[in-house]
Amino acid sequence: MPRAVLFLPGFLDTPRLFRRMDGAVRAAGHRTAGFTLSPSTGARGMDELAEDFGSFVDERFPGERVSVVGFSMGGLVARYWVQRLGGAARTDRLVTISTPHRGTLPAALLPLRGIRQLRRASPFLADLNRDAGSLEACGVASIWSPLDYMIVPPASARLGVGAERCLFIPLHFWIPRSRRVIAEVLRLLE
Repeated sequence: MPRAVLFLPGFLDTPRLFRRMDGAVRAAGHRTAGFTLSPSTGARGMDELAEDFGSFVDERFPGERVSVVGFSMGGLVARYWVQRLGGAARTDRLVTISTPHRGTLPAALLPLRGIRQLRRASPFLADLNRDAGSLEACGVASIWSPLDYMIVPPASARLGVGAERCLFIPLHFWIPRSRRVIAEVLRLLE
């Protein structure tokens, strides 16, 4: 069934990251839109960025159900919107790609508010993970790679609920561009 598919990029990324995936999703008959995290530096918290995303959804897709594909930090922004800001009532699918659901060790390197939320055992992640099971109603899925050098340990990208796909793709920034990941996202959107 055709749907609106929204893309959320991650740290220092723009929706251009999804160019190849966007084309494949459009070719499958869906409408697409990208949302730019502003700023994408981690200076603002995931909760604040999720509020911005919610406003974007309300303005661009009023009253419409959407599917969301979030990469890395963008996956946590999407989760917060779904779990804490009422996005669950509007979400058909939530697909996270290389998202640090359980945190990542490199987040210890920067003191920015949003990056601190990505740290392992951060209060932000503990809060989201406490009721992660609620995401199953949205058709949630997590795609991750054991070769991802930005999500350390890589298994932190496993959500633990919903569909899970482990694909051996090297390099964090290649993962959303991979043909295998794109094919998997298309399957998950069916």
